[in-house]
Amino acid sequence: MHGDLGQGQRERALRAFRSGKVDVLTATEVAARGLDVDDVTHVVNYECPDDEMTYVHRIGRTGRAGRAGVAVTFVDWRDMHRWKLINDALSLGMAEPEETYSTSEHLYTQLDIPREATGTLPRAMRDRAGLEAEAIEDIGETGRIRSPRRGSAARGSGGRSGRGRKSAGDSATAQTGGAAGRRRRRTRAGREIGTGTGTGGGTAQRTGDSTERPRGEEQAQAPEQSPRMRRRRRTSARSGNQSEETRRKAS
Repeated sequence: MHGDLGQGQRERALRAFRSGKVDVLTATEVAARGLDVDDVTHVVNYECPDDEMTYVHRIGRTGRAGRAGVAVTFVDWRDMHRWKLINDALSLGMAEPEETYSTSEHLYTQLDIPREATGTLPRAMRDRAGLEAEAIEDIGETGRIRSPRRGSAARGSGGRSGRGRKSAGDSATAQTGGAAGRRRRRTRAGREIGTGTGTGGGTAQRTGDSTERPRGEEQAQAPEQSPRMRRRRRTSARSGNQSEETRRKAS
């Protein structure tokens, strides 16, 4: 049970745990406070809590209403400083936890674990109905969902693209309808040289402008173009003196 589950899924997990359909509930900090479940025998802190108040709230899920309970906390080497602060604040008397491994003898003795126990529960002892046997009530989902629902992304993108395609189509239709009856004028040197009817769109206009015209028409229109200005060329003083001497000799 974690914060990303919806409210209906959280209630389903708690009902299955309370009714005995499951005997182990794995949860994050959302289960540290406000849960009232009877007959919880063990609380296992997979990670060392951050402070003494969090530790108290976590282990407070067991040993309720005068009953006995066992709290087990895994303390890694890098968590020793936090555990020492918790131990000093609560006066637990375990400043240096005993180094423990899966084969340590005191682990089996203190927790009453049979030596023949393994990490897998035999199938013959799996008599719980399981979480699937608990129905989800429709009480409204308030939690976040990690992955999007199936088809939602496709529907969302399809709807947007569909609207975009529709708008583009309507725009193209409007442009085509408006250009169908429009008269296009072609001019050269400020004078009209021909007429044509547009078919809509910039491509049709460019195609019409590049249409070949008869050679006679081009020759007739050539004189109307503005004359090109001749460029003036500069001559050096030396070349000018040589030209003057040449003219004198010739005379």
